[in-house]
Amino acid sequence: MKTQEKRFGYGRVKYHKESDFPCEIDYNGCHWHRTPYGYTFRETGMENYLYETYDREEDLRLYVDAAGNIWDEKEHGIL
Repeated sequence: MKTQEKRFGYGRVKYHKESDFPCEIDYNGCHWHRTPYGYTFRETGMENYLYETYDREEDLRLYVDAAGNIWDEKEHGIL
């Protein structure tokens, strides 16, 4: 199990506002684009943004939190 600092929704914040989050990222063989949909974890208060891609057939999402952790629904399940 990952330490709490490395888990999605936890860790040291490096993206403090929407414009700090990457507009595009390459992850798991796909090119992802940040959407305008931001969310906040109630437990930690950490922001995260939804990313989308046209490189997959499955309608699975990817999220990036303010600490730079990535949640890929294909790997980790539905968030």
